[in-house]
Amino acid sequence: MDRDLEIQEQYESLLKKRSLLREAVILETNPAIKLQREQQLKEVEKEIFEFEDKVELLRENRIILNLKGTNNEVHCVFDNNAVIGRSATYGFWIDDDSKEISKLHAVIYYKSKNNAYWIDDLKSVNGTYVNGIKIEEPMQIFVGTQIQLGSSPSFLFEHNKDDLLSQGVLIQHNFDGEEVARYIIAPKGKVLLGTNSNEVVRFPNFREGKSLGSLIRETDGFHFIGTDNEEQLLEHGGELSFDFLRVGVTIPSIVLKETLGETKLTENDLEPSQGGMEPEPKPPGEGDVPPYMRKVNIFCSLFIVGIGIILNFTCFRPNINQIDRKLIDECIAELKNPDSHSWFSAKAASNFPTNKSVKILFTRSLQKDKITEYFLNKSSLFNKKNVEISDYINPDISVESIIRNKINQQNSKDFWLGIEKSNFLGILLWKVTYWHPAPSSAGIPIYSTPIFKWNKTSFLYLPSVFILSVVVLSSRLTRYWIIERYRNRLQQDYDDFQKKRTEKIFEAKSYLDEARKLAQSGKLAQALAKTNELLKSTSMSFPVYKEIIELKKVVLAQIESGGGAITVESLNGINRTLNHSTDASKLLYLRILGTPYAYQAPYGLETISIGRQRRKQNVSDNVGNDVIIRVPGSDKKSLCISRRHLEIQRINTEYFVIDKSGGKTSLNGKILTKNEPSRLQSGDRLLIAGVITLEVLIRVKLSGAKTSNVIRINPPTEVQDNFLIEASIGDMVTEVFDD
Repeated sequence: MDRDLEIQEQYESLLKKRSLLREAVILETNPAIKLQREQQLKEVEKEIFEFEDKVELLRENRIILNLKGTNNEVHCVFDNNAVIGRSATYGFWIDDDSKEISKLHAVIYYKSKNNAYWIDDLKSVNGTYVNGIKIEEPMQIFVGTQIQLGSSPSFLFEHNKDDLLSQGVLIQHNFDGEEVARYIIAPKGKVLLGTNSNEVVRFPNFREGKSLGSLIRETDGFHFIGTDNEEQLLEHGGELSFDFLRVGVTIPSIVLKETLGETKLTENDLEPSQGGMEPEPKPPGEGDVPPYMRKVNIFCSLFIVGIGIILNFTCFRPNINQIDRKLIDECIAELKNPDSHSWFSAKAASNFPTNKSVKILFTRSLQKDKITEYFLNKSSLFNKKNVEISDYINPDISVESIIRNKINQQNSKDFWLGIEKSNFLGILLWKVTYWHPAPSSAGIPIYSTPIFKWNKTSFLYLPSVFILSVVVLSSRLTRYWIIERYRNRLQQDYDDFQKKRTEKIFEAKSYLDEARKLAQSGKLAQALAKTNELLKSTSMSFPVYKEIIELKKVVLAQIESGGGAITVESLNGINRTLNHSTDASKLLYLRILGTPYAYQAPYGLETISIGRQRRKQNVSDNVGNDVIIRVPGSDKKSLCISRRHLEIQRINTEYFVIDKSGGKTSLNGKILTKNEPSRLQSGDRLLIAGVITLEVLIRVKLSGAKTSNVIRINPPTEVQDNFLIEASIGDMVTEVFDD
């Protein structure tokens, strides 16, 4: 508090300096000095602007008098209520380093109707005690009442009901029983100074039986009127002198914003707290990926490259020579087998030479010497002395074409064996042809046509490609799994947030509804406490924040005007101001989908229960339901509907559904969690135990006529069962069709 007063004095000093500089600028005739004064004035105005940005202006409805040289203080609040607590921004500020006293601990308010004072606890941490008893609701206090805030020193309440000024006084004593401070509520705007019974502003050092004057609050500030009727306007930091005693004057008008409490009871204090709800997450989009996805892609790419390198330098690397020999063995087996399909005919196979001159033509890509040696040694079909080996250079011309041209040009009588090998992108092709030089005879084609033709294709990297494909597919599946897991987590976070948000809105609206009812019944202090508590836990973006603020304004205005109950019209006016589309007269209808029937809830009913159990006379409302649903002829399906299946609660103008069945209720296709509220909007659909679907309609009036409160529905198909719906409270209406 001392720091705030010091800041206030600093602020007033700046204002005084600005006033003097403005006057100096006007009176100065020397241009050079005038320019200097104008520059100084700009600097001071800038300093004041920056200073005002850091402070909060307070209502000047209280004054503090301090006896110089002592710790004795008198706090006066010129209002019909005052909050007691550690907050320096409103009411009675009590210095309590032990933190036993809350910032907003309790409120004392005056009721002019019976000239009485009441006290109410503001949900303080350590409680408020009246004559040693902790209070839970407002309590009237009388002369001699002991009031204690937590375990702090007690206050003695004084009030003279015969005094026209009706001041209420709290006298604070220390643990030694010495008076240290007085806290005075002056609902009439005036207090008397002195030591007589009706003069409540007094200090222990005042002379007995001495009247000193009066203190009043006018529109321009506080005035002291002495016994000689001389009037003095009091200023912050000023003094009053009595009997050689000096009394300091403090008029709190500003306070640093950083020292403000989370809530204040002034109408101007509507700053939201930063708590209440965590930042709202966004629902996951189609293109959302984890922030670390780039690292995952790099890792997968390096992993695939690494696997490829390992495959290339391990047993999966193909051995070309080994494969060539294997294919040569297959070819030789075909040459030796006259029944092979590679021979033109069996007779052609019988003419295969064993000791005749043979010319062998290789492609250039072959390792001619090694392959020839292996081929000749392995086959033992040719006489090595009669073998002539050659190769060709042009890879664009096939072996068959070269042999055919050579035979035609040279009219050769030699046998020709063409061996062609190619390797393109790992695809190994072997082709072997045998040519007979003899003229055409039965079963043997002319020499320009091969009588043996064998070819074989082999993919060298099949195992490696298969393994690499598995690795690539695995990496893609891993990437897909990571992205889906991330999106599912985002969706779960979003769903959890919406769930918590709905619960908080439901809780806040329930609490706000309680505050409205308290305000309507005239319990303004309790209503004020509830709105303050709500403001602590909500932020400006919260849906009910504006409603809380408006209700608080109405309550404060009512307290300022002398208390009393707040009319329903005033509270309904808040709703119309905040939301023009919301009409408090709208009713809840539950349309039975696929039929012309609907249930109409009565106006003002706060809770609607739906289930299979009927109500009985002289039994609590908790037993039985407002709407009964059964399936005649099918006990199994009837039992799927719980005794109390669900409840629909109305809070002001909004509706919430609460499942009681444990997972047998769906809202728009989503199963509801038991005992958790979900907000209802017009057009929502409730599926009850798979038996009946109810469409929610919130309308001023629904076209239709009232009918019997017991309706039996016969479905159009034999597959569906008949069901019965009965309204014990409210009405059933008919001739209701889809728009």
